[in-house]
Amino acid sequence: MNYKAVRENLLTEARRQLKKEFSSAENFVIRAVGFVKTLDEAFNLTAEQLIELYNIFFPELSVVESETEKIVQIIAAFGSKEGIKKKELEKIVSKEKAERIVEFAKSSIGAKENPKQREIIAKIAKHLVEIKKLRFALVEQIENETKKFAPNLTELCSGLLAAKLIAGAGSLEKLALMPASTIQILGAEKAFFKFKRFGGKPPKHGIIFQHPLVRNAKPKNRGKIARSLASKIAIAAREDFYGKDKKLGKKLREEIEERAKGLEARR
Repeated sequence: MNYKAVRENLLTEARRQLKKEFSSAENFVIRAVGFVKTLDEAFNLTAEQLIELYNIFFPELSVVESETEKIVQIIAAFGSKEGIKKKELEKIVSKEKAERIVEFAKSSIGAKENPKQREIIAKIAKHLVEIKKLRFALVEQIENETKKFAPNLTELCSGLLAAKLIAGAGSLEKLALMPASTIQILGAEKAFFKFKRFGGKPPKHGIIFQHPLVRNAKPKNRGKIARSLASKIAIAAREDFYGKDKKLGKKLREEIEERAKGLEARR
């Protein structure tokens, strides 16, 4: 036996497999999903601290507007309360809120910031706005990539949720091999192990809670809808990995929508 030739063949095959792994759309999606989570955590933590800092100078802003992203946009756009302009502000918040913010800005009890303070606060806010733009662009790319190799799952769940399910399972192949009961609680493993160890109520859903049909359902129906959705996800994943039908996802989506509609209509 020519051991040298066998060794070369094995090395060539290993390189081919590695190249395939690193160049696959699926590999990009799995890594990118983790990056989206990191961007969200960075934004939320930094924005929270920025708003606390800005409350020293304009505490009334947080009273009128409670949405973190819009507060950040306002700080980035105007820098200080003295620079707020109503017409520009109406591009970010409603007309009513804009009027209240402008009035509060004129009579704010907050301290007056110096130019250096104003500059650094505005820079942080603009940096956060850029993070949100990057997140949007990354999610858009994730959805485009996921649709290429998991069209049915994407149609059923939307691109980002489909990508999160694949990332949670480890790969599309692993997701396709999972029973619906496991898919239902995928992402809620800690809660499940806690239930197994200490008892109590088992988790009814994991990642799939992010699906609008589950998230927006009445609490009493969420478990049933999550279970039905998990079954459809299992079918979609298996068709994407093993089959060739790229239009099954639409049928599955219509079926779960009808099922959810029926459950929600009951008293």
